[in-house]
Amino acid sequence: LNVLNNEVQNIDQLLTNDVEKFCTTIVDVYSNVSKPILDIVILVQRLSSVYTGISTPGAMVAYLLVAGPILANARRPMTKLTVVETQLEGQLRYVHNRIISNCEEIAFYQGNYRCFNLPIL
Repeated sequence: LNVLNNEVQNIDQLLTNDVEKFCTTIVDVYSNVSKPILDIVILVQRLSSVYTGISTPGAMVAYLLVAGPILANARRPMTKLTVVETQLEGQLRYVHNRIISNCEEIAFYQGNYRCFNLPIL
């Protein structure tokens, strides 16, 4: 694929790590989205039947409406760090594969000391 299109970098990472992370995320959608909604519905039904009022479920919904945006804002820096982590993993994999594919030339020309001085990024 690299021979046909040079715009795509770190193809091996895209085919292994990124696809695996995507599939894991898709599988976790049920447990992260539908189960909490079901828990809230059951809890609201139980609380309203026990306390015979809407104040307790209303307080719980108000708490969720306040806590949701706070958690979303706290999560934004973590997504940026996740992107940086993925980029660095791809760069490490690229450099490692480059060393593997050129190991004979590196050994023949005694370039192992020169490889230590190469910038990774």
